[in-house]
Amino acid sequence: MAIRDYQPDQEILFWPTPREILPQDHLCFVVDEVVERLDLSALPDRSETVGAPAYDPRLLIKVLFYGYATGTFSSRALRKAIQENAAYTYLTRGQCPDFRTISDFRKDHRVFLREAFVQIVKICQQMGMVKLGRVALDGTKIRANASNQKSFTKEELDRQRERIEEALQAGVQRDDEEDQRYGKDRSGEEVPEHLSSSKRRLKRLEEVLAELRARGEEKINVTDPDARFMANQGRIEASYNCQVAVDETQQIIVGLDVVSAPADSHQLKPQVEQIEATTGGKPEKLLVDAGYHSVENVAYLETQGIDGYMPDEDLSRSKKVKYRGKEQFFDKRHFRYDREQDVYICPVGEKLVRWREQPWRKLTLYRGIACEPCQHHDRCLRQASTTRTVCRFDQEEAFQRMREKMESEAGRAEFRRRGALVEPIFGHFKSNLRFRQFHCRRRAGALREFLLLCIGYNIRKLAGFLSQTRFNEVGYAAA
Repeated sequence: MAIRDYQPDQEILFWPTPREILPQDHLCFVVDEVVERLDLSALPDRSETVGAPAYDPRLLIKVLFYGYATGTFSSRALRKAIQENAAYTYLTRGQCPDFRTISDFRKDHRVFLREAFVQIVKICQQMGMVKLGRVALDGTKIRANASNQKSFTKEELDRQRERIEEALQAGVQRDDEEDQRYGKDRSGEEVPEHLSSSKRRLKRLEEVLAELRARGEEKINVTDPDARFMANQGRIEASYNCQVAVDETQQIIVGLDVVSAPADSHQLKPQVEQIEATTGGKPEKLLVDAGYHSVENVAYLETQGIDGYMPDEDLSRSKKVKYRGKEQFFDKRHFRYDREQDVYICPVGEKLVRWREQPWRKLTLYRGIACEPCQHHDRCLRQASTTRTVCRFDQEEAFQRMREKMESEAGRAEFRRRGALVEPIFGHFKSNLRFRQFHCRRRAGALREFLLLCIGYNIRKLAGFLSQTRFNEVGYAAA
């Protein structure tokens, strides 16, 4: 077999450019084209600032977009990639910004990142990649940049503050004794060197305590006070709840958010409003899981004219493997409401009468009057209960219409599309890109990172669409 000529010591007069090295359909070329089409007027004009010339914002935007699209998130890692990777060399045109410049740009321009996300979605929409026929919405938990051991209750924070104050007082007393023994060689107003860190810790504890009191919550993380304890893959961790709305046409993300609330039930309306603000329209069909179910959300979808598919918790639970085949005869769906008598009739014919109203939850509770002697007592009631209660919401009719839709064969078939639309995105973030923890703190920092992550994902989808389109055009031309 012949061997190609290889002479490591021979000088090369003209090295190949990144355009010559990289494949024609490389992702960095799409990133470059997309950023060049963005409206950057929202960014501050630094052309007249004093000092060293600033880097062109397009350069920094391209570096961040490409980094988050390919799994490089740290500003130091991006700096290293700029020095070594041909794709980054092409995007920067040979310039090499410092990691601090990249980090500061990411930190200072969250508003622009939101606008860039909207602009990229609109580009996809113009190309026919977003049609809003069917949209899936879901949330996932991503760890905050905070240790679980740094979460404390108000009582624990108060005890820490007391210990620090005692240490500070003891230090001041010791300084006074040494001044009397050795003479005063200072004005006495300086903070002793060994107490400076305690002073800072005390100030930080005071700030965190004030935030905890303002929230009215029981526990707070001192590293990232915006994070909350959430169930995440079987563990309870300080995390954020990341929301994503995905259009079915080409799986483009058309809505996103990062929130501190663990539950999804309050995120449906904000996401629908964001989809409308981003694309100018509402989805025809919206697919969400049982975590979003509430009577208010069901009624909201009806008022907005959106064909929603949203199982309630009881229906979702009955479909799970561990519940299949078990007796579901005493679920609420088998209790019939008699409007004339304003009572519920249980599966064995006994009445549940109006018992208590809860206006803040917009529901009325009905309680059984013959539960104690019933032979189905153990199957119908929880262990600690003596009577069965059933709630009726103010929008119960909307609830029943959604239940009937979700129990139909067409409704189940429609809902089955949800997982294939939105779940692969979370799998891509966490498994392919290995983004399982935020690098920035506080909700604003986490939102910046998630915006970049979703922008990178949309650009990857756009690159794939363009590549396939070009392939089809070439194929048609050849034919």
